[in-house]
Amino acid sequence: MDDDTFVNIPLRVKVHRALLIIGTVLIILVLCYIALSIFLQRNVVVKAPESISVITDENVTLEAAGESWLKTYLEQHCQNFIKYTMKIVDYSIDKTEILESGTNKVLKIDFTVIPKTRFTSYFLTWGDYDKKEKTVECQWVITMTTIRHENGEIEYCCYQKQNYSQYESPNGLQDVNSYDEKKFEPITGTQINSNGSFYTIIDNKCSVSYDGGATWIEVPISVERLLDSNQDNSADNSIQEGSFIIEPKITAFFFGGTEETKLSCIYSHDGGTTWSTSLINDKIKNVRKKFCCFVNAHIGYAVISFDKNENGENQMIYKTSDGGANWKRTGSGPSTSELTDCCFFVNGQGFFCYEYVEGKRINFFQTADDGRSFAEIPLPVNKDLDGVFNKPEAPYMEGKRYYLKIGQDERSNYLGGNVKALFVSENGGSAWKFVGIVDS
Repeated sequence: MDDDTFVNIPLRVKVHRALLIIGTVLIILVLCYIALSIFLQRNVVVKAPESISVITDENVTLEAAGESWLKTYLEQHCQNFIKYTMKIVDYSIDKTEILESGTNKVLKIDFTVIPKTRFTSYFLTWGDYDKKEKTVECQWVITMTTIRHENGEIEYCCYQKQNYSQYESPNGLQDVNSYDEKKFEPITGTQINSNGSFYTIIDNKCSVSYDGGATWIEVPISVERLLDSNQDNSADNSIQEGSFIIEPKITAFFFGGTEETKLSCIYSHDGGTTWSTSLINDKIKNVRKKFCCFVNAHIGYAVISFDKNENGENQMIYKTSDGGANWKRTGSGPSTSELTDCCFFVNGQGFFCYEYVEGKRINFFQTADDGRSFAEIPLPVNKDLDGVFNKPEAPYMEGKRYYLKIGQDERSNYLGGNVKALFVSENGGSAWKFVGIVDS
């Protein structure tokens, strides 16, 4: 047989080889599809109810706003590549009823969902499963707070979601404006000042106390929104130091400033009996730190540091004259270094402290006009301690005197590195005198 003679392959072998190739290709395609689906599923985001908010105009009814909120939440479960056990084929909103319409809006919404599969426990917590119709009948109670924007639009934010059976039970949702009904014994608390003011975060709820922890009042905001931050402060359930004030005449928490949550303030003027929420800025998305400075129950300042990068960061200053209801920008920070502390006093006077940077002469500034302009204040020194203390803290007032503590740089180890230098000013902060060395 010549080499050029073709071998006659039986048809049965050809078919077998073709089927083998086709089968291999199909298996590869199926595996690729499964891998792609798993990858896409991991990138599907389903927000918690407390993270969902909707913006409407002021003419929209509360029922319509609640239904719009529910649709926004449910549509997450209709998106492509969501987990099979979490997917909704269809849904319908059957009835909406207002239960409370005070400071906090409470709605009962009856709705029905059709899950992709009945072999899942995910939707069984939503309501009652109808085996015949293969639907889940839901009755949710939604407590909502509102933020009124400058353009007249109203943002409805979910504070709490629960089933109607929980709402009806004695341990269910109670009136968040009732002082007596919100007393309970928390496990831990963080003391704020010598007057016995505390806050605590337990069971995904934030509460405040004005009497050293004897009684507690729940703050009507979800912890998820309160702790939503570009900094990693949610792991230990701690609120950024300096971003709140807890006093009977003014309690305020600054929160947000991220992609998910707008920079806002929730506040109370009557010891936590009633609460309101106001918008500070809806454009800033990458806030690093928030500083809350109220000089009395009416006048307060919000100092925001944001847009941090290798070249520094920016700061904005906002002022309220009506106790937190409305905020107006008054100025910007005087330095692009990292803001570490700040404070304001009466008549628009304030001080800004920045991280010590080698080569920068000034990291302490004073304003007398709500932050519109600043004056550089060289750090006071003691001739025997020159160069040891360079990290100023926000001054505080006792009587008519201002006191300033200045800490040590990390590289310094004077007396163990834990002591600070204390200075006093009797002329409003323009000049300082050394008092002595104090403990941290």
